Amino acid sequence: MRGASAFTHHLPKELAAARAAGVHEPPGRTSVTVPAVYAATPRVLITRWLDGAPLSALLDGRTDLLPEGWRELDPGDAADLAARLLGHAIYAPAACTGWMHADLHSGNFLLLPGGRLGMLDFGAVAATPGGIPAPFGQLAAAVLTGDGPAAIRLARQCGALAADAQVDPRLIIELLHPLAATGAHTTFTYSRVWLRGLMSHLTQPRFAPALRHLTPPPQYALLWRATLSAAGLFAQLDATVPTRGFHLAYSPGFRGSIPPAQPQPTGGTLRHAS
Repeated sequence: MRGASAFTHHLPKELAAARAAGVHEPPGRTSVTVPAVYAATPRVLITRWLDGAPLSALLDGRTDLLPEGWRELDPGDAADLAARLLGHAIYAPAACTGWMHADLHSGNFLLLPGGRLGMLDFGAVAATPGGIPAPFGQLAAAVLTGDGPAAIRLARQCGALAADAQVDPRLIIELLHPLAATGAHTTFTYSRVWLRGLMSHLTQPRFAPALRHLTPPPQYALLWRATLSAAGLFAQLDATVPTRGFHLAYSPGFRGSIPPAQPQPTGGTLRHAS
């Protein structure tokens, strides 16, 4: 499978460009495994068997089911490792091969011996020809820096906002900020509390005027779904994730638009709940 090339020791040109810009992706990319494909038709995919424990074993605290390389870890360290490998599994193929796994749930990932992660079930895939669309990363950077006019322009550019729609730029910034804030610092700690806060934030009545005009374009619908699903998995794990590092390594639009990272807040990893 072409996607497996994103996880080899060979450095894809997209990551070579990031390194040339002084960015190194978070460690662990080569610890993700895509099973070899033996046969494929439009309706059937036959792959090599991967022997491991489902990600749900970690979510459920079933340390007795974890393979070697996972069961020896402290639960928090295991969650952080799983989330970091998930980040690579989600974003590396999008940047390096032109596709993104769009069916992100715990049943589609296996914890493999040696502290590795396996990816399964490619029935739902988002096409990302040319990598993660530049306006996505640029929009996240504009929201993070509070640049309302740029956020409006980029939302129009990627087709999420009609050319004639009138939306308060400040409202767009406030609406999207909790999502962009995951990339404000070197790491971000996700949690179920944060996820509930995000859902509550996005459904506040005062954002209704903006939401009426914001519509993910059809070609980006699966990409948007995958991004939100990734945040959901990180939150279920209660994991600390180098989200900013993933954005810088895999999203050229973000990398070219964002200023240097802000200092980490005193007292530990950022937790954001709106």
